[in-house]
Amino acid sequence: MLVIFTIPATWLAIRPEYAHEKSQVDRVAGLRTGIVMSQWMAEHNGWKVGDHISVKGAIPRKDGADDGTFDIVGLMRNTEGGPEQRQVLANWAYLDEARSSGSGIVSHQEGCGRQPDRFRRIHCVDPAAGKPERK
Repeated sequence: MLVIFTIPATWLAIRPEYAHEKSQVDRVAGLRTGIVMSQWMAEHNGWKVGDHISVKGAIPRKDGADDGTFDIVGLMRNTEGGPEQRQVLANWAYLDEARSSGSGIVSHQEGCGRQPDRFRRIHCVDPAAGKPERK
């Protein structure tokens, strides 16, 4: 499972190949533990919208816990097919407030546009450093 901490509505806006119900995605904004999960992932695990799940994580938390708890509020489906999708979209703010270090630091950024060569991946944005490290 790949948990992507993001603003789910924004991520889905730049990834039009993912079909989803807008009302479900809008619910994530009002629930910090809310997630949008791939339909395949939900079906594979017997989960559905409304379920409360725990996911073991690798990011150290302030409270010392190894896992995060989430509420499934929406499902998405890749309309382009391909292999099963294992993505889960979670609120970045939930991660940022809970992690023990690195608060305010974004470790990856995606973008899209009409001039793709103008976009570069930003691997580390540190507000204290004042400028991103570009790769």
